[in-house]
Amino acid sequence: MTRSPFRGLLAQWLEWGENPHLVLPADIIAKTKEALAKESQSRKEYMANYMREYRKRYTPKPAEKPVEQTLILQVESEPEAPIKKVRNLPTSESAKRIAGLFSRRLSTGWSDREHTAHRKLGLILPETMDLIDEYYAFQRSQPRGYHRRDLSTFLNNFQAEVDRALAWKSESTTTQNQQRNDSNIRL
Repeated sequence: MTRSPFRGLLAQWLEWGENPHLVLPADIIAKTKEALAKESQSRKEYMANYMREYRKRYTPKPAEKPVEQTLILQVESEPEAPIKKVRNLPTSESAKRIAGLFSRRLSTGWSDREHTAHRKLGLILPETMDLIDEYYAFQRSQPRGYHRRDLSTFLNNFQAEVDRALAWKSESTTTQNQQRNDSNIRL
């Protein structure tokens, strides 16, 4: 439909009633009234169709099955999440013992830095791990024990920890020997 230049005037004329100062040709008035009626009707039809489609699309359909069964089926039909492969798990005996020393689960992967530091250490003898286990058990039993609390720091300073454990072991055996000698002398 083409817009008439008189359409706005006609709308005013129809809204306010007949205005003696506004003179419009009769055929324009008739055509404009027809167009307004058609437009009004087409708007109503458009909205009716739009709302009908909207209700079809967004109105929930009644459930055919009980809700509990539907929920169970949805849970069962969900795809399983892909299993993430954990990197840098402690696999060697020394790595497992070190992880246990720091209360780490064996299923928890080490950081790249920790893994690299452990690889740089090379082969760690079981006797060395036994010594460090004893040293850490003793230090943790003390109220102000001196021991590493972070795995990467421990691994980066591993040789210093071994030296400290050896010094502690020789000191403790010397102290025990002196106590034995003192007890033998007293008898």
